Amino acid sequence: MSAAAEKALKVDPSRKFEYANHVANGIAMRNRTAGTIHLRGAPVPSRVLAALLYFNFSDGSREGRRNVPVLFNANRVVADKTGDHDDPCWGMTGNHSYVADVTQFVPIGGNLNQDYQVIIPFDVETSTTGQNPWSPIEPQKVRVEGASLVVVYRDHNTTGPVFVYDALNNSMFSATAQFDLLHPGLDGAGRFTMVGADGQRGFGHDNSASNELTFFNASQIAGPPVASSDWDGSDSWPLVQLWDTHTHNVKLNGAVSKVRYQASGDCLVPVAFVIDAD
Repeated sequence: MSAAAEKALKVDPSRKFEYANHVANGIAMRNRTAGTIHLRGAPVPSRVLAALLYFNFSDGSREGRRNVPVLFNANRVVADKTGDHDDPCWGMTGNHSYVADVTQFVPIGGNLNQDYQVIIPFDVETSTTGQNPWSPIEPQKVRVEGASLVVVYRDHNTTGPVFVYDALNNSMFSATAQFDLLHPGLDGAGRFTMVGADGQRGFGHDNSASNELTFFNASQIAGPPVASSDWDGSDSWPLVQLWDTHTHNVKLNGAVSKVRYQASGDCLVPVAFVIDAD
């Protein structure tokens, strides 16, 4: 969908971890209310420091509830709101991001690379058809976007810190957006993860909308011609799209990491960022 907007936000880390690394993955959940996150890439064994479940949905309220329940591997946990946003152009009133601490429900000190089931809040009129979100566009009171699991861990090769950023209130954009992620001075190699709502390749199986560019400290890391867009909805290709979790190798330099996006009309909602220093 499309609208015009520009964003420029400075963001302090919501969580900090010394001597840590992280892995992340997600699942798109439009037109359904449950999904399975396939977390991969952590060394075995690893000691978990934190497991954070992020999710996002649009509904008929400009301000979402402070807390909402969510089921994670059949365990009921309470998620805290991290931000209210403009609806990403689906005709709803508002959009809301949440995080739940699910650390106690992942393996403590073993193999983190598991499949994790998520069921997030929905209304009786929320679609569970799994249909193409654009054909038809189904009437719904809650439009679920997706969920991502970010796991911060420590193993014998861990050296640098990890910073998690999720205080991203009013982050929806559709043009140029820059997020200055603040942290202590860093210099060297690292990794950057983004979690975001409403990315898409087009309006189904076409590829007409996935052209956003991502720059990290002025170096392009995603989008044509470098690589696929960070906003291509690839957490559930080919459909239902509308959710992204991407991790990039990056160069860290100084006390701020500047993440800049160039979009061309698609409405997008950053939900969480992670900076992981070597």
